[in-house]
Amino acid sequence: MLPRILLADFSTIPLAPPPRYTHLLRQRLKAQEIIKRRWNPTLLKRGSQCFSRGLLSIGTVLQKHEYPVVYRHSPLRWRDIDEEVERFDIIGASCTTASVNRALEFLRFAKQAKADLLTVLGGPHASAKAIELLAEYPEIVDLVVTGEGETAMVEIADAVRESGTVAGFRSGAYGGLDRRLIDGTERARSKNAPIVNPGYELLPYSLLNYGVNVNTSRGCPFACRYCSETEVIGPYRRTPIPQVLDELRDVASRVPHGTMVHFCDSVFNFDRSHLASLVVGIRRARLGLAFSCDLRPDCVDVESIALMRDAGFVKYCVGIETSQESVLRQNGRMQSVVDVLVALRTIRECDRRAFVVAYFLAGLPGSTSQGMLDDARFMRQLLLSGLTNAIGNKVLVPYPGTAVHQNPSELGVKIRHSDWRLYSRFGPPVYDLAMITGQEIFRLFLQQEAVVLQTYCGLQELDCDALADVHPSDYVYEYSLNDVYQDSAFSCS
Repeated sequence: MLPRILLADFSTIPLAPPPRYTHLLRQRLKAQEIIKRRWNPTLLKRGSQCFSRGLLSIGTVLQKHEYPVVYRHSPLRWRDIDEEVERFDIIGASCTTASVNRALEFLRFAKQAKADLLTVLGGPHASAKAIELLAEYPEIVDLVVTGEGETAMVEIADAVRESGTVAGFRSGAYGGLDRRLIDGTERARSKNAPIVNPGYELLPYSLLNYGVNVNTSRGCPFACRYCSETEVIGPYRRTPIPQVLDELRDVASRVPHGTMVHFCDSVFNFDRSHLASLVVGIRRARLGLAFSCDLRPDCVDVESIALMRDAGFVKYCVGIETSQESVLRQNGRMQSVVDVLVALRTIRECDRRAFVVAYFLAGLPGSTSQGMLDDARFMRQLLLSGLTNAIGNKVLVPYPGTAVHQNPSELGVKIRHSDWRLYSRFGPPVYDLAMITGQEIFRLFLQQEAVVLQTYCGLQELDCDALADVHPSDYVYEYSLNDVYQDSAFSCS
């Protein structure tokens, strides 16, 4: 029996911000789009649809082992789920915290349509909550793969192929895999499995319709308490430079000249030698692409920025989080305001054409009302000084797998509920802090957003009220893995 496999991607879900934020968010996004166009009209030549790198990488490995594979995004949208599900023997679904309910709903429909279907759940949320998911949904979820999924999914498919049936899988009695919970990262490590490039040919549409994100590594060498990178994905490891360049050549052959590709490594500039080798290779390859990346300010240096500028990097996203150094230290982020300012000046002096975005997180453990007001002033100063072109600000979410979720009391956090649908960076926090409530955090977050909007309008001579004159369909909020965790092989970015 050669099992037919469906890879179901629930990495993004449509998200409606609370009414009191919707109007302000529309204004801010519209202003930011105007700023981008005025700075560089071709800056963000990039598709809008999302895909899971992890699932596409799993698809690549399965195809190499001659398994028939289909990739679909949010298959709940299928009109005839029953007929579609009949085509498959195994479904591997990937989900984030905000999308786990949708993934479970789909698996429930799939099981009703075909009882002898093997269901495998993975992704960031499943990796952090594997035991709970298996206990709560035994009739829906047969197996959970944590961390990287390429090796584990091939082993599962091999076991089904050898046995000729999925019978017995619910009890874990199959192919040498002795339990329903499978540590995908450990199995990959035990076999010294390489990082695999995603199979873009599995996408249902042309790649030019998607926002392309590329990784040069997996995991993270740091341990910020609001991030689940190390816990969910595992140890930091690099992708060989020739392999990254091969993927970029593949991307370049599928998209128009000048398309933006984003390097979504948690810390793209951590390993300076690795970065230098990559950007030199990119420059020599003459790919015809533009690039953006996420940078950690205390790792920024002149030489790296100069190399990236010459290789076609046009946008840098710098993780600042907050201007409150005591809050950063409490959350395991060992950087200072001086580090931030030096990094931003270095980028601006090395590459005056670059578009620079400063990332902030509202409501970190240890935050106070005064600290959040100080952050609003800091955001304004960064924009007025010209060190940044835009601000990316979101509300902290205590995702499973983070220290904030696992040990909230140690960080002065009281999590109010586990309604995963509300674990959103665009809505009120699901927690209170020792010094400030979740509702107050959200009120001050809206104030920060208003300050950013007013500063945009002042610098660009825009009418704030006129910015709201847009159709709601212009803004479809897709909540993706990039807002949550770094990608793992059995998750989505």
